[in-house]
Amino acid sequence: MKLFKSIFWLSIAYVAIGPQVNAVDAVGELSRQTLSGGSQLIAGQIGQIECTDFVCEAGKLAAAQTLNAVPTVTGSAPQQVLIPVVEGIPYPRPPLDRS
Repeated sequence: MKLFKSIFWLSIAYVAIGPQVNAVDAVGELSRQTLSGGSQLIAGQIGQIECTDFVCEAGKLAAAQTLNAVPTVTGSAPQQVLIPVVEGIPYPRPPLDRS
């Protein structure tokens, strides 16, 4: 039964992700959408605050400017670092046969 469950979920994941999807670009786009949506939500909440003094207005202005200056995710994921293989490094000795 566990084998059938594994096959089922792996096939669902394959259909959802698909071989034509570039995971790095998809994650980057999802990250940009999430940051944009969160910034809009926070900006809307800040806009609903009723202010009666200068300090409150200055705080709202500073928060709005900070939300506009949110850095965007650019570029791609770092490339895989390959560890060089050095010839001549001895392998560890095999364990002793203590039987």
